[in-house]
Amino acid sequence: MIYLLFSTQSSGSTYVQREVARYIDVPRPVGQEISDAELSLLDWGAHFVYAPKETIDFEPGRTYDPQTGKEVSLWRKNYRDYLGHSAHLIGRDFWDLSAENWITVQQFFLEQVIAPLSSKYDLPIYSELRYNSRLDYVTEVFRRLSDKGPVFGKNPKWLNDFSGHTEQLLQNLLSSGVPIKGIYLYRCPANTHASILERKFRLEEMFKGDIHAYDDFTYDALCFSINLGTSLSQEYEFLRIKYEDLSNDMSRLFCYLNITSTPDTSGYQKKYSHRYILNPRSRRRFNELKQLGNILGYSNTYYPKRITFIRYVSELLVTLIRTSTRHTGNVNNPETARSILKKCFWYEVHNPKVRYLKRIYHLIVRR
Repeated sequence: MIYLLFSTQSSGSTYVQREVARYIDVPRPVGQEISDAELSLLDWGAHFVYAPKETIDFEPGRTYDPQTGKEVSLWRKNYRDYLGHSAHLIGRDFWDLSAENWITVQQFFLEQVIAPLSSKYDLPIYSELRYNSRLDYVTEVFRRLSDKGPVFGKNPKWLNDFSGHTEQLLQNLLSSGVPIKGIYLYRCPANTHASILERKFRLEEMFKGDIHAYDDFTYDALCFSINLGTSLSQEYEFLRIKYEDLSNDMSRLFCYLNITSTPDTSGYQKKYSHRYILNPRSRRRFNELKQLGNILGYSNTYYPKRITFIRYVSELLVTLIRTSTRHTGNVNNPETARSILKKCFWYEVHNPKVRYLKRIYHLIVRR
């Protein structure tokens, strides 16, 4: 059996995988830490099937528009520029000297995704003579993987493939009888939006620091991933678990995975309650993000009726106390009370609705 964890970005998938890995194998290259492991067989396998001759700067999660499902030439150009000086930072430093271009999707999938797992999981070697189609080959890869099961894998990119390739491959695998069970992990969309903005996924890669364009993209991508995750969950009966309820939902997850041990949730500690209140861009999208939350089952009572100054101060104080007393670190985004306070200050200094704060700051600096 292959268990696949589908999640939006920044929703706790690393924590879940770390706990599950104590009992179920997580396929990854030798020496790679559990916290860094993302199973790329599904998304890159999909690109291998449907776009094998593209070069690796093609990545739909970075170069496609979530609203249209089409490539945006400017985003791809920006991404190529980014790879030109920072490919090594994101594991994409694979330049083909003979072609004077980045390696193809097919090369990347076979050499960087399949090869590191090939020996342990007895994965087949691709040959056009042996397989009628690339889809047949990828299907065989997943069958071999399931034979070594149970295995567990996660990758937020699965719900952020705006080309539709990953969804299409998943449907083909399931219709072919490959034993796959899905889990859909989600979090309050308003908090997710704020978290993604703060961690600046894709900001430099695609938008060269244009925070306004990045804000729009983040919201559109969130809409896409929530709609796709909800649709897949309904169609294929995925187990749905909520980030805010992980202390309870981990028991349901373990039962779903046939793990008889009791989950240890002592490491699960929420740093934020309503993170979006501290982020002016998320506050401006509050009504839109609230509607997305309603789709996922977050009722109107979960959200404040209005975000007032008193509500802001209350959230900030609670966050600082939590961070100082019982949550000094986070798996992917280490923070301290001081760093949170500093971040919130700069957010408001650059918030057009709080112009007086910026004036006061400049007045103090000049003196």
